[in-house]
Amino acid sequence: MSHYNVYTVKIANITEQMLRDAVQRLAKLEGLQVTDKITDYYDERHKIMIGLKGRGLAYGIGFNIVNGQLQICGDSYHSPSWSRIETAIQQHLIAQKIAVNTRAQHANARINFKTTQKAVLVEVEM
Repeated sequence: MSHYNVYTVKIANITEQMLRDAVQRLAKLEGLQVTDKITDYYDERHKIMIGLKGRGLAYGIGFNIVNGQLQICGDSYHSPSWSRIETAIQQHLIAQKIAVNTRAQHANARINFKTTQKAVLVEVEM
């Protein structure tokens, strides 16, 4: 059944730039389009900070930051990739947060991201 849902994830102290970087990286890996609008089953448009649409996401998946926390929104009906993307963005966002914090303490550190089927790894070279 179709429902537009909005919920907050317990990933705190994130910035818009962290979110944008994580979404861009995930879009590239998954072959998805970055957007600022998603729809629902009834073709109602919803404005979001940033989101993804494409193969496996019938109406798109949106992301906002509310009080420094990640908010995920959208209609998952007929979207077989929804739960995988929902989990992946959280992993990418945590990895991005680690990279930003590491770079703040070690400005010359080289940071690389590696993605497996189950995790996003952050490699740091000092």
